[in-house]
Amino acid sequence: MLNVKCCKMNFRLMNWVKSVEPSVKNVLSICTGVSILGKCGFISGMIVTTHRQCFDFVQLDCPDSKLCKCQRFTDNGKFMTSGGSQSNQNDN
Repeated sequence: MLNVKCCKMNFRLMNWVKSVEPSVKNVLSICTGVSILGKCGFISGMIVTTHRQCFDFVQLDCPDSKLCKCQRFTDNGKFMTSGGSQSNQNDN
C-alpha cells in the first residue's frame, strides 16, 4: 500500500494517468492500484475489487464505486480491476 500512497501524492504521475486514459483501450488495476483509478475519478459507479485485506484503504479513494469482496476480478468494459497477484491463494 505504501507505493500506492506515494503515487497518489505524485501529482505529475496522477496528471499523466489522467492524460493518457482517453487514448487507451483498456485500463487494468492490480491490488490497491484501483485507488489510483478512484482518485482520478475513472470508476465512479462501477463495481471494482482489490486485495481482500485492503478494502478499507481503497474505499477512501473510491467512495462512489461498489467494492465487491466476492470477486477476484471485475470487468467494467474499459476498466478492469483485480484482487492482486496472490489473490487466488487461500489464507491458510
